[in-house]
Amino acid sequence: MSPSPSSSQPPSPSLFDVHTIETPEQTRLQFQIAGIGSRFLALAIDTLIQIAASVAGLFILSITGSQLFGVFNYIPQQWWTAAIIAFNFVLYYAYFTVFEIVWRGQTPGKRIIGIRVIKESGRPLAPAETIGRNLLRIVDQLPGIYAVGLVAAMLNGQSKRLGDYVAGSIVIRERKQESMWQGLDEIEPPSGALAGHRLSPGHVALIETFAVRRSELPAELRGQMAHQILLKIQAAGEVPPGLSGSPEAMLDELLRAHRASASYL
Repeated sequence: MSPSPSSSQPPSPSLFDVHTIETPEQTRLQFQIAGIGSRFLALAIDTLIQIAASVAGLFILSITGSQLFGVFNYIPQQWWTAAIIAFNFVLYYAYFTVFEIVWRGQTPGKRIIGIRVIKESGRPLAPAETIGRNLLRIVDQLPGIYAVGLVAAMLNGQSKRLGDYVAGSIVIRERKQESMWQGLDEIEPPSGALAGHRLSPGHVALIETFAVRRSELPAELRGQMAHQILLKIQAAGEVPPGLSGSPEAMLDELLRAHRASASYL
């Protein structure tokens, strides 16, 4: 997948900047770009969580310190300094990296606010890209309060900080899955509604291409693509009345019925 060219039709007006992707499946996907405000709120929540974790660690250390005091006396002072620096580094940078890898572009703060980091192509970031993106926080936060990152975000239409440029990422606002299904017929299907149903060759190829690639897509992007493909087929009059369910399930049913009518499964 690749971002649509500048000559493509502009997205519909929105309160948020929109990132548009033209996919090989001939569908257009639009993502609302998360603004500086929502990203700052997510960062504030994550920072509070980190502070709470740090306080909890100091509390545990203060409780167990008396038992370990004899051991601590044998540790050189420079080792203590190195250990404290390493702990703070891991707590801050590993926090963002680990959560964004495990939660596919989200930290607790991002999840609460409803935003997510993805590639400009719509795919999730690879672990190496996530690591690089978060290591650039060292530069983005200079000389304090993310001044470099804030200036960079204000100078581009997608609120990108330097780490986003390195990883080729954007931060988007997540939409509820239900909103993707608006405009689809959802009537209870009568018995045998798809018996003998056929699709045009182009639409068969479209669904099959999506079916091959969908396992590597994040849930929201996968749902959007299924919705867009189904709307395209529905506009051509090839979705029989009464078909219902999620867009992806409906595409599976249409393809299954077509193959059965063509005498191959």
